[in-house]
Amino acid sequence: PELEPSDLNGICQDVCNLSKEKALEGNVDIRFNPASDIGDVTLDPKGIYRCILNLVSNAVDACDKEEGTVTIATASKSNGDRVEVSISDNGCGISEEDRANLFKVFFSTKGSKGTGLGLSVTEKIISEHGGSIHVDSVPGKGTTFRVELPAR
Repeated sequence: PELEPSDLNGICQDVCNLSKEKALEGNVDIRFNPASDIGDVTLDPKGIYRCILNLVSNAVDACDKEEGTVTIATASKSNGDRVEVSISDNGCGISEEDRANLFKVFFSTKGSKGTGLGLSVTEKIISEHGGSIHVDSVPGKGTTFRVELPAR
């Protein structure tokens, strides 16, 4: 990663702005809840942008209800030593069996619409930053991906 001081809230806002049109086509509302106590974070802005965009795009795709909602939120963690970006949706959810394979290369739940590369690349970029990614999901209720990164 090419690390530099970056505005994590600004990156998330840019992803929201880019994703709104696609979301509206699917009747999905995108919401952003930025934490006000996050300053610049040392990260690769292009890599993290790519990760968040992939997660938001997947969340929009997962919203199969009449009124889908995707929420992106940032938070400061561990006394400001770490930051978290969470992407939540009220979509179809992910089965326990599929969750076990989510980050494997070429694994996809999207059939011919997916390559099975997005989440494996996302996990690799986050890992290269010294971060982690976690998923919580309830089939039929929705999914939350949490990306935790060092604030440096």
